[in-house]
Amino acid sequence: MNNKLYRVVWTPRALDELARMYGYPPNIKESIYRDSLRRLSFWPTVPAKQIPYGELMGLWVRQGKYDVTLIFEVEHTTVWVMGVKHKRQDKYWLNE
Repeated sequence: MNNKLYRVVWTPRALDELARMYGYPPNIKESIYRDSLRRLSFWPTVPAKQIPYGELMGLWVRQGKYDVTLIFEVEHTTVWVMGVKHKRQDKYWLNE
């Protein structure tokens, strides 16, 4: 059993884009944020998939709460949330 504990760090760009998502009241955005921290803190790669090709190759992707896709990378014991995608938006926001 994998019992690693990871530190989750949202990049400033990912936090900005999470805050700008349309259609969600502040309490829902806060819930998405807290849920992603909790879920990524223990086994970030277990239910996630690594992107095999393209511009985002090598990054990990996981479906989050309320149909939000989180794009992240794992570096030793730190998880960096690089981008956020909402199901209604045909765009990924990445840290520049």
